[in-house]
Order: sequence, then C-alpha cells, then structure tokens
Amino acid sequence: MTDNMQQETAYWTYQVAEHLGIADSTLRKWCILLEKNGYVFTKGANDSRAFTEHDIMALKQFQELSKDRKVTKERAAVVVVEKFKKNIGNDGTPPVPVDKSREEMRYILEELERLKKSEEEQRQFNEELVQRLDRQEKYIEESLEKRDKALMASFREKQKETQKQLAATKEEKEAQEAAQKKGFWARVFGK
Repeated sequence: MTDNMQQETAYWTYQVAEHLGIADSTLRKWCILLEKNGYVFTKGANDSRAFTEHDIMALKQFQELSKDRKVTKERAAVVVVEKFKKNIGNDGTPPVPVDKSREEMRYILEELERLKKSEEEQRQFNEELVQRLDRQEKYIEESLEKRDKALMASFREKQKETQKQLAATKEEKEAQEAAQKKGFWARVFGK
C-alpha cells in the first residue's frame, strides 16, 4: 500500500449525503444498487461504508445520470460501475481508485473550499441577522416604553383636568345651593 493511499480521507454516510444534497436513506439505496452491479465500497468493522473521494465522484455521476428521465437508476448504476471500477489487492487492502485525475481532485478541493466559504458566509449572515433582531427588539421595547410613558402622562393630565372640573363643578353647585338657601331665608325673613 502506498503512502498516498494510507492518507486518503474517508467520509461517512451523513457527510456524503449532505454533500450530495440527499437523505441518508437515499444514499444507502444508491449504494446497494451500485453494489448489486459490482461496485465495492470500503466498509468498517460494523459493516458501515466509508466513502473515498473516488466513491463521491461515482455517486455524483450516478446522481447526474439519475436526473435524466431516459436513464433508469439500474442503467445509471451499470454505467457508473463500468466507469468507476475499483481493484482490490490480493492482500485485502482497500480498493484503489483507478479513474482519479488531478483535475477531478482539484475540482473536489475547490468544491470543498467553496462549501467552507459558503458555510462561513452563512454563519456571518446568521450572526448579523441575530444582531439586527436584537437591535429591532431593543427598539421595539424602547418605543413601547416611550409610548407607555406618554400614555400614562396623558392619562394623569386628563385625570387632573377631570379632578379640576369636578372640583369647580362642586364649588359651583355649592355656591348655587348656598345662594338658593340664602334666597329662601331672605324671602322667609325678608332680609
């Protein structure tokens, strides 16, 4: 086994499914179909698949072929297996990608960089959005507090005016009653 193979990165089902934009269950179905047609995935101790860059390219090819309505998934699997065959060493070493070029590797690395950049941009956008929401919430709270203070001040002012009017009405009523009483007694006693 060469040093290059020993350092080959392996990806798990959830990582590959996320990269392809499909569900884990869909990826498993695709893998089973490819295996039925002779494709060999590297498997771990618990029989879980570990995907190499070569496997990801094969799955992308399968995905593209599957999108064409004229190509069945079974036919797509046959085409992919023919194009992306793997050789298994006599010593039981993991499969070696046979169809991997520098251009494909560069594409994969660029794609990963693009995804990292996109993820960072999304993280920054989310942070900015949270900050905006915090500012908006603070603005709303301050506006409500100002409105409540203005309403309370207006309410107190109206309450004072009403009390003044009641006091004036009461004084006026008392003055009228006093005048009526005085008028009554003045008529009675002639004073």
